[in-house]
Amino acid sequence: NQLLLVVIGLSLVACNKDEDSLSPGVWNQLKDFPGEVRNSGIAFDLQGKGYWGLGGNSTTSFLRDMWMYDPAADSWTRKNDFPFDLPAVTAVTIGDRGYILTYSGALYLYNPVTDEWKYMSSFPTGSRPWATGFSLGGNAYFGMGNSTVPDGNGQYPSLKDFWKYDPALNKWAQITDFPGIARVDAVSFVAGERGYVGLGFSGQAAPPINKDMWSYDAKTGQWNQIADLPINNTIVGILYSSATKGYVGLPFNDISHQGQMFEYNPVSDAWRVIKTFPSSNSLETHSFTVNNRIFVLGGWWSEISPQVWEFVP
Repeated sequence: NQLLLVVIGLSLVACNKDEDSLSPGVWNQLKDFPGEVRNSGIAFDLQGKGYWGLGGNSTTSFLRDMWMYDPAADSWTRKNDFPFDLPAVTAVTIGDRGYILTYSGALYLYNPVTDEWKYMSSFPTGSRPWATGFSLGGNAYFGMGNSTVPDGNGQYPSLKDFWKYDPALNKWAQITDFPGIARVDAVSFVAGERGYVGLGFSGQAAPPINKDMWSYDAKTGQWNQIADLPINNTIVGILYSSATKGYVGLPFNDISHQGQMFEYNPVSDAWRVIKTFPSSNSLETHSFTVNNRIFVLGGWWSEISPQVWEFVP
């Protein structure tokens, strides 16, 4: 009888542990990424799968490989390489296609059914380093970053223009400029029916680092300022979103180098602290969301990481 009680007790502990590992606000480590480790890559999701690729590392400055992640099997499959000699700046998903904007301003489409890449068009003003982008209402929105043409002082000015890309027409149209200070390396995510843009640097990738965030309503074409991120002058290393909330991670500048995580709730227009990102590699992570399951990939600090984490919102 005593042995039976012990076994039942251990079973209850095991069940509770499993329940905790899947409870909201928990990080779960998955199998490592099997390809070359990288930073400055791009990630997006399509048809229930995640995609991660490009970027570079200390061995190869420009990686072309693209990988597909199957959340059901926790497995990766290599797909056709990106066939163009251009590093990516940002990527978005529109319907069942992926779109990648490169440093030169070229926009390429990825078709997961045929596993093929296709050039579509170019950003209306040409090259756009440090641009950001998001998709909303069947269109893509790209903007900000910095000019590749120096001003009178020999500087490359930060920009605040934004453009809508219509995939059905393969055409661009300028929308209202971002209302905040011009900047580079701004972050963007989508939650609900709005895009959210902000943070980033006011200068050439150097302090001060902005903490303001703005929402964009595609139906009205209006920008509105939302609550500032509740921490100042800190670089963003982790960024993702669920269907209804946005998440930003700021690396601790201490021995742990983990990411202090903030969740934004559009309904209350408020940020709150959530569970810290467990990995010590919290700079330049990449992420995609598949069926409201959030996956955070890679990152670096002292070294580039192959780790893959799932966050349960």
